[in-house]
Amino acid sequence: MRKERYAGFARVAAIICLSFVVAACSSGSKSGSSDGLLSNYTVSGSIGDGPIVGGAITLFDADGNIVGSATSDLQANYSVDIPASTPLPVTVHVVGGYDLVTQRPADFEMVGLVNDVGEQTVNVSPLTTLVVKAARCAGDTSETKIDQLWQTVDRDLNIGLDSDVLGNPMNDAITEANAATAVLANEALGEWIRRTGVSLMTSNIGLEQIVETVACDLGDGAMDGATVAEPAGAQAEQSERVLAVAKAVEAGVRLEVLAGRLEVDGSDATQAMNSAVSTIMPTLPDADVRDVPVTDQAVQKAIEALTILTGVLNDSELTDLVGVLESSTPANAAAVVDAALDANAHITVQGVPTRVGLADMTDISAINTRVGEQSDTNRPIVAFGADPDELSMGASALLSWASSNADRCSSDWGGELGTEGIWETPPLFATTRYEMTCVGLAGATSAFVDVVVDGQPLTGGDPQPQPDPLPQPQPEPQPEPQPEPVPPLPEPQPEPVPPVPEPQPQPQPQPVVELSANAQSVDVGNNVNLTWSSQNADSCTASGGWSGSKATSGSQSVGPITSTQTFTLDCSNSTGSASNMVNVVAIGQIQLNWIAPTKDIDGSDIEGVKAYRLHYGPNSGQYDDVVQIAGNLTSFTLTLPVGTYYLAMTTVDQEDQESGLSAEVQLQSQ
Repeated sequence: MRKERYAGFARVAAIICLSFVVAACSSGSKSGSSDGLLSNYTVSGSIGDGPIVGGAITLFDADGNIVGSATSDLQANYSVDIPASTPLPVTVHVVGGYDLVTQRPADFEMVGLVNDVGEQTVNVSPLTTLVVKAARCAGDTSETKIDQLWQTVDRDLNIGLDSDVLGNPMNDAITEANAATAVLANEALGEWIRRTGVSLMTSNIGLEQIVETVACDLGDGAMDGATVAEPAGAQAEQSERVLAVAKAVEAGVRLEVLAGRLEVDGSDATQAMNSAVSTIMPTLPDADVRDVPVTDQAVQKAIEALTILTGVLNDSELTDLVGVLESSTPANAAAVVDAALDANAHITVQGVPTRVGLADMTDISAINTRVGEQSDTNRPIVAFGADPDELSMGASALLSWASSNADRCSSDWGGELGTEGIWETPPLFATTRYEMTCVGLAGATSAFVDVVVDGQPLTGGDPQPQPDPLPQPQPEPQPEPQPEPVPPLPEPQPEPVPPVPEPQPQPQPQPVVELSANAQSVDVGNNVNLTWSSQNADSCTASGGWSGSKATSGSQSVGPITSTQTFTLDCSNSTGSASNMVNVVAIGQIQLNWIAPTKDIDGSDIEGVKAYRLHYGPNSGQYDDVVQIAGNLTSFTLTLPVGTYYLAMTTVDQEDQESGLSAEVQLQSQ
């Protein structure tokens, strides 16, 4: 939270050095006093990433004053009365609570916006957070701007979202008809942000910063890799990296949603989401997010997310997935993508964000440039032919192709191809069809050519039509023939045997590597168990958080873990090599103790502290996270990834007034 929100309140006199000494808030006049008010009105709604129960909800007016607070109930709902004279817009902030899907507090602060007086629905979720922060970044939080941004979300961020079912995720009430859509869409977006954070962990970029960067990209009306408020220098490079990694994560999340098995924290979250829907909507005991319809737009956006990457990353499996999506329809996309996203393809897709997170700025800039260029690019055009296209048994043909608007081409007969080229077939003894696919920013185009051998039909094709037999004249009777001497039979001649082609040596297939950890985070001092397997590999080598030669499959306990580590495994054979990596976050603690205040800073007695709010973040003066602590406590253990944090505290009095920030302290989670 920003310091300016608390202007007008007494500052806390605080000294923090292993303990807090905190003075209470001023008990002066309360912002939004009821004197002269016409009436109050109610703002209510649902709190989601996965639905969040017990979330701490605080409403701030346009001047940064607290005008209401609440806690989300067991169905993740809330309701707050605020004065009609409250300066607008009012921002609804949510932190903490219990996420019914992830089973932990909210991963980042979420916000919604009240732009008008009168009773209304204001849901708070990852979707609303992105829109509200995008409007702020653009410097325009008007209803018109918010509506424009929802149109952008519908066009560019419809991961599980169908505007025909849930047109305005912030102001449409959550009902039986849209509950599954709301949970799936918000969980997908929340997982998108979390995975981006994991892939950027070595860059020390937090989730709040990721949300701000993505929101500012959205703020100009398009997810185009260009932020509204352009940063400079190292900060610009950091923003570019965030947006490039987010695009890499988007591809994987979209594929999982299409396949009906979105993963959260590395495991299929379908059952957890279904249970969450049934919890917030008890009238839907058999809810299933897999029943959320797939739209044409969802398929197309998955293609676009992949084609951004295929032009930069050398990976045939990404190209193959584009071809699969191009051949699918909304009706069969779930089954088709589920089959295509097998173990190997899934490993490849999951590894892409980490590869992009560690890439140099040339590739980072290339990805973001392609995002901006995609809407102005046409689909690939492919010209493909054979010379000759009819030949005798045992002869060969030259295949030639050329393309435009394509980044790469591939086939099952020549593997990865250039965007133009010539290839000689082996000797052919049957009519053969050759197919190829070229992928560019705007999608994929396939082409084929049939090489006909001795007029034979294509195997498996339709039989060639035969002419109807002509009527034959009947022969006239002939006299009985007289026997003649039988000449000797000629010596039998052997049938000509077609030449047998020399067997072509086949290269050893490329290795495939799978590496996983039994936990994405562990307490400091504990071990983590790594499990790996590979296919077509002759040897494997570990690097990063572990080292040395490894078997081509196995498991190993590594530790003790004292800091966040990236574990990498490279496996190779005579053809090439492949790698995979996994990040493990070390979780430490900061133990805080403070003395409960009894006097206000003017020396007067206070009625007691209702709550403490601990503001913290990895950068001095930037408190991305806040946790509320009951006013009867004087100690608290903060559990965080190992690292350095900056902390300050405020107090909340019995009238819900919050003090200014205390002096900042720097502490280490360990």
